Amino acid sequence: MRERDEDQDEDAPPGRLGRLRLRLYSQLDSDGWHGELMSPLNSAVAGMVALSCLAAALLTEPALAGLHPWLVRLLTVCAVFFTVEFAGRVWVKPESPHWRALGWRSLRGPTGWHASLDLLALAGIWIEVATGAGYGLSAMLRLLRLLRVFVSGSDTAMARAAREVTRAVHERRLELAVSFTVAGLVLMAASIAMYVAERAVQPEVFGSIPRAMWWSVVTLTTVGYGDATPVTAAGRVIAGLTALFSVALVALPAGIMAAAFSDALQRARRRRDPD
Repeated sequence: MRERDEDQDEDAPPGRLGRLRLRLYSQLDSDGWHGELMSPLNSAVAGMVALSCLAAALLTEPALAGLHPWLVRLLTVCAVFFTVEFAGRVWVKPESPHWRALGWRSLRGPTGWHASLDLLALAGIWIEVATGAGYGLSAMLRLLRLLRVFVSGSDTAMARAAREVTRAVHERRLELAVSFTVAGLVLMAASIAMYVAERAVQPEVFGSIPRAMWWSVVTLTTVGYGDATPVTAAGRVIAGLTALFSVALVALPAGIMAAAFSDALQRARRRRDPD
Protein backbone atom coordinates (compact mmCIF):
# COMPACT_ATOMS: atom_id res chain seq x y z
CA MET A 1 0.00 0.00 0.00
CA ARG A 2 2.82 2.41 0.83
CA GLU A 3 4.53 1.77 -2.52
CA ARG A 4 1.25 2.38 -4.33
CA ASP A 5 0.77 5.67 -2.51
CA GLU A 6 4.31 6.74 -3.42
CA ASP A 7 3.64 5.96 -7.09
CA GLN A 8 0.44 7.99 -6.98
CA ASP A 9 2.32 10.92 -5.43
CA GLU A 10 4.94 10.80 -8.21
CA ASP A 11 2.27 10.73 -10.93
CA ALA A 12 0.16 13.43 -9.32
CA PRO A 13 0.10 16.80 -11.16
CA PRO A 14 2.08 19.62 -9.54
CA GLY A 15 0.32 22.09 -7.33
CA ARG A 16 -0.45 25.68 -8.23
CA LEU A 17 3.04 26.84 -7.25
CA GLY A 18 4.62 24.02 -9.24
CA ARG A 19 2.56 24.86 -12.32
CA LEU A 20 3.59 28.50 -12.00
CA ARG A 21 7.24 27.50 -11.81
CA LEU A 22 6.89 25.25 -14.86
CA ARG A 23 5.26 28.07 -16.79
CA LEU A 24 7.97 30.54 -15.81
CA TYR A 25 10.62 27.95 -16.62
CA SER A 26 9.31 27.66 -20.17
CA GLN A 27 9.48 31.45 -20.49
CA LEU A 28 12.74 32.29 -18.70
CA ASP A 29 15.07 29.33 -19.16
CA SER A 30 16.60 28.68 -22.56
CA ASP A 31 16.18 24.90 -22.14
CA GLY A 32 12.47 25.27 -21.46
CA TRP A 33 11.50 27.25 -24.57
CA HIS A 34 11.34 25.54 -27.98
CA GLY A 35 9.83 28.20 -30.22
CA GLU A 36 11.49 29.67 -33.28
CA LEU A 37 12.03 33.06 -31.66
CA MET A 38 12.52 34.17 -28.06
CA SER A 39 9.79 33.59 -25.53
CA PRO A 40 7.50 36.57 -24.86
CA LEU A 41 8.98 37.09 -21.41
CA ASN A 42 12.56 36.95 -22.67
CA SER A 43 11.55 39.38 -25.43
CA ALA A 44 10.34 41.74 -22.69
CA VAL A 45 13.66 41.26 -20.87
CA ALA A 46 15.56 42.14 -24.05
CA GLY A 47 13.42 45.24 -24.48
CA MET A 48 14.08 46.33 -20.90
CA VAL A 49 17.81 45.77 -21.33
CA ALA A 50 17.82 47.96 -24.44
CA LEU A 51 15.72 50.60 -22.65
CA SER A 52 18.04 50.66 -19.63
CA CYS A 53 21.10 51.03 -21.90
CA LEU A 54 19.42 53.94 -23.68
CA ALA A 55 18.63 55.60 -20.35
CA ALA A 56 22.22 55.15 -19.17
CA ALA A 57 23.51 56.64 -22.42
CA LEU A 58 21.24 59.69 -22.13
CA LEU A 59 22.33 60.21 -18.53
CA THR A 60 25.87 60.91 -19.75
CA GLU A 61 24.70 63.89 -21.83
CA PRO A 62 24.93 67.19 -19.85
CA ALA A 63 22.54 68.94 -22.26
CA LEU A 64 19.76 66.61 -21.07
CA ALA A 65 20.19 67.49 -17.38
CA GLY A 66 16.49 68.36 -17.11
CA LEU A 67 15.56 64.80 -18.03
CA HIS A 68 18.06 63.15 -15.69
CA PRO A 69 15.62 62.71 -12.73
CA TRP A 70 13.14 60.93 -15.01
CA LEU A 71 15.87 58.82 -16.53
CA VAL A 72 17.07 57.79 -13.06
CA ARG A 73 13.48 56.75 -12.20
CA LEU A 74 13.32 54.73 -15.40
CA LEU A 75 16.64 53.11 -14.54
CA THR A 76 15.31 52.27 -11.08
CA VAL A 77 12.24 50.58 -12.59
CA CYS A 78 14.56 48.57 -14.85
CA ALA A 79 16.72 47.60 -11.85
CA VAL A 80 13.67 46.32 -9.94
CA PHE A 81 12.50 44.43 -13.04
CA PHE A 82 15.92 42.79 -13.50
CA THR A 83 16.05 41.86 -9.80
CA VAL A 84 12.69 40.10 -9.97
CA GLU A 85 13.66 38.46 -13.26
CA PHE A 86 16.98 37.19 -11.85
CA ALA A 87 15.22 35.81 -8.78
CA GLY A 88 12.74 34.10 -11.10
CA ARG A 89 15.54 32.49 -13.10
CA VAL A 90 17.08 31.13 -9.91
CA TRP A 91 13.69 29.87 -8.71
CA VAL A 92 12.88 27.95 -11.91
CA LYS A 93 16.39 26.45 -12.32
CA PRO A 94 15.45 23.15 -10.54
CA GLU A 95 13.09 22.43 -13.46
CA SER A 96 16.08 22.21 -15.83
CA PRO A 97 17.21 18.69 -16.84
CA HIS A 98 20.83 19.76 -16.21
CA TRP A 99 19.94 20.74 -12.66
CA ARG A 100 18.11 17.47 -12.04
CA ALA A 101 21.12 15.52 -13.27
CA LEU A 102 23.91 17.50 -11.60
CA GLY A 103 22.31 19.78 -9.00
CA TRP A 104 24.54 22.66 -7.92
CA ARG A 105 27.38 21.22 -10.01
CA SER A 106 25.52 22.34 -13.15
CA LEU A 107 26.39 25.95 -12.28
CA ARG A 108 30.03 25.21 -13.10
CA GLY A 109 29.19 24.98 -16.80
CA PRO A 110 27.88 27.61 -19.24
CA THR A 111 24.82 28.23 -17.10
CA GLY A 112 27.09 29.43 -14.32
CA TRP A 113 28.80 31.92 -16.64
CA HIS A 114 25.40 33.17 -17.78
CA ALA A 115 24.28 33.58 -14.20
CA SER A 116 27.51 35.40 -13.31
CA LEU A 117 27.03 37.81 -16.21
CA ASP A 118 23.43 38.45 -15.19
CA LEU A 119 24.50 39.06 -11.60
CA LEU A 120 27.27 41.48 -12.61
CA ALA A 121 24.88 43.42 -14.84
CA LEU A 122 22.33 43.51 -12.02
CA ALA A 123 24.90 44.79 -9.53
CA GLY A 124 26.05 47.38 -12.04
CA ILE A 125 22.62 48.88 -12.64
CA TRP A 126 21.98 49.13 -8.88
CA ILE A 127 25.33 50.91 -8.49
CA GLU A 128 24.20 53.31 -11.21
CA VAL A 129 20.94 53.97 -9.41
CA ALA A 130 22.57 54.36 -5.98
CA THR A 131 25.64 56.41 -6.90
CA GLY A 132 24.87 57.99 -10.27
CA ALA A 133 28.17 56.71 -11.67
CA GLY A 134 29.51 53.91 -13.80
CA TYR A 135 26.97 54.23 -16.60
CA GLY A 136 29.35 53.15 -19.37
CA LEU A 137 30.72 49.92 -17.88
CA SER A 138 27.38 48.72 -16.56
CA ALA A 139 25.67 49.45 -19.88
CA MET A 140 28.31 47.33 -21.64
CA LEU A 141 27.57 44.44 -19.28
CA ARG A 142 23.87 44.73 -20.07
CA LEU A 143 24.62 44.75 -23.81
CA LEU A 144 26.55 41.51 -23.38
CA ARG A 145 23.59 40.13 -21.48
CA LEU A 146 21.30 41.21 -24.31
CA LEU A 147 23.46 39.27 -26.76
CA ARG A 148 23.31 36.25 -24.47
CA VAL A 149 19.50 36.43 -24.32
CA PHE A 150 19.32 36.55 -28.11
CA VAL A 151 21.54 33.54 -28.82
CA SER A 152 20.79 31.30 -25.83
CA GLY A 153 18.45 28.39 -26.22
CA SER A 154 18.46 25.00 -27.81
CA ASP A 155 15.83 25.16 -30.56
CA THR A 156 15.25 28.82 -31.32
CA ALA A 157 16.09 30.09 -34.79
CA MET A 158 18.49 32.69 -33.38
CA ALA A 159 20.32 30.07 -31.32
CA ARG A 160 20.68 27.84 -34.37
CA ALA A 161 21.98 30.78 -36.38
CA ALA A 162 24.51 31.58 -33.63
CA ARG A 163 25.68 27.96 -33.63
CA GLU A 164 26.09 28.03 -37.40
CA VAL A 165 28.17 31.20 -37.23
CA THR A 166 30.31 29.72 -34.45
CA ARG A 167 30.77 26.53 -36.43
CA ALA A 168 31.71 28.49 -39.55
CA VAL A 169 34.39 30.41 -37.67
CA HIS A 170 35.67 27.20 -36.07
CA GLU A 171 35.94 25.43 -39.43
CA ARG A 172 38.03 28.29 -40.85
CA ARG A 173 40.14 28.77 -37.73
CA LEU A 174 43.41 27.70 -39.41
CA GLU A 175 42.94 30.00 -42.41
CA LEU A 176 41.99 32.87 -40.10
CA ALA A 177 44.98 32.19 -37.87
CA VAL A 178 47.33 32.32 -40.86
CA SER A 179 45.81 35.56 -42.16
CA PHE A 180 46.01 37.23 -38.74
CA THR A 181 49.58 36.00 -38.31
CA VAL A 182 50.60 37.51 -41.64
CA ALA A 183 48.83 40.75 -40.70
CA GLY A 184 50.70 40.83 -37.39
CA LEU A 185 54.04 40.31 -39.14
CA VAL A 186 53.32 43.08 -41.64
CA LEU A 187 52.18 45.33 -38.81
CA MET A 188 55.41 44.78 -36.88
CA ALA A 189 57.63 45.12 -39.95
CA ALA A 190 55.96 48.38 -40.99
CA SER A 191 56.29 49.76 -37.46
CA ILE A 192 60.01 48.95 -37.29
CA ALA A 193 60.67 50.35 -40.77
CA MET A 194 58.78 53.56 -40.05
CA TYR A 195 60.57 53.94 -36.73
CA VAL A 196 63.95 53.72 -38.48
CA ALA A 197 62.91 56.12 -41.26
CA GLU A 198 61.10 58.79 -39.23
CA ARG A 199 62.39 58.72 -35.65
CA ALA A 200 64.91 61.52 -36.17
CA VAL A 201 62.43 63.81 -37.92
CA GLN A 202 59.26 63.11 -35.90
CA PRO A 203 60.31 61.70 -32.51
CA GLU A 204 56.96 62.61 -30.93
CA VAL A 205 55.11 60.40 -33.43
CA PHE A 206 57.66 57.78 -34.53
CA GLY A 207 60.18 58.00 -31.70
CA SER A 208 59.54 54.41 -30.62
CA ILE A 209 58.25 51.24 -32.19
CA PRO A 210 55.02 51.27 -30.09
CA ARG A 211 54.33 54.84 -31.28
CA ALA A 212 54.97 53.83 -34.88
CA MET A 213 52.70 50.83 -34.34
CA TRP A 214 49.72 53.16 -33.92
CA TRP A 215 50.38 54.53 -37.40
CA SER A 216 50.69 50.97 -38.75
CA VAL A 217 47.37 49.90 -37.22
CA VAL A 218 45.58 52.93 -38.66
CA THR A 219 47.13 52.35 -42.08
CA LEU A 220 46.65 48.57 -42.25
CA THR A 221 42.99 48.87 -41.28
CA THR A 222 42.54 51.54 -43.98
CA VAL A 223 41.14 53.97 -41.40
CA GLY A 224 43.67 56.73 -42.02
CA TYR A 225 43.06 59.24 -39.23
CA GLY A 226 45.83 61.49 -40.53
CA ASP A 227 47.27 62.30 -37.10
CA ALA A 228 50.58 60.60 -38.01
CA THR A 229 52.03 60.94 -41.50
CA PRO A 230 55.56 60.36 -42.84
CA VAL A 231 57.53 63.33 -44.20
CA THR A 232 60.76 61.71 -45.41
CA ALA A 233 61.11 60.04 -48.79
CA ALA A 234 61.90 56.67 -47.22
CA GLY A 235 58.93 56.99 -44.88
CA ARG A 236 56.59 57.72 -47.76
CA VAL A 237 57.83 54.71 -49.70
CA ILE A 238 57.25 52.52 -46.64
CA ALA A 239 53.81 54.06 -46.19
CA GLY A 240 52.90 53.37 -49.81
CA LEU A 241 53.96 49.74 -49.62
CA THR A 242 52.13 49.30 -46.32
CA ALA A 243 48.96 50.78 -47.81
CA LEU A 244 49.15 48.40 -50.78
CA PHE A 245 49.64 45.40 -48.50
CA SER A 246 46.74 46.53 -46.30
CA VAL A 247 44.23 46.18 -49.14
CA ALA A 248 45.05 42.48 -49.50
CA LEU A 249 45.31 41.88 -45.75
CA VAL A 250 41.86 43.34 -45.06
CA ALA A 251 40.28 41.43 -47.95
CA LEU A 252 41.82 38.08 -46.96
CA PRO A 253 39.97 37.40 -43.67
CA ALA A 254 36.82 39.00 -45.09
CA GLY A 255 36.86 36.53 -47.98
CA ILE A 256 37.49 33.61 -45.64
CA MET A 257 34.55 34.58 -43.43
CA ALA A 258 32.29 35.18 -46.44
CA ALA A 259 33.00 31.67 -47.70
CA ALA A 260 32.43 30.20 -44.23
CA PHE A 261 29.09 31.99 -43.83
CA SER A 262 28.04 30.86 -47.30
CA ASP A 263 28.73 27.25 -46.34
CA ALA A 264 26.81 27.71 -43.09
CA LEU A 265 23.79 29.13 -44.92
CA GLN A 266 23.82 26.22 -47.38
CA ARG A 267 23.92 23.71 -44.53
CA ALA A 268 21.04 25.44 -42.78
CA ARG A 269 19.04 25.50 -46.02
CA ARG A 270 19.64 21.79 -46.63
CA ARG A 271 18.63 21.01 -43.05
CA ARG A 272 15.44 23.05 -43.41
CA ASP A 273 14.57 21.73 -46.91
CA PRO A 274 16.14 18.26 -47.21
CA ASP A 275 14.45 17.62 -50.57
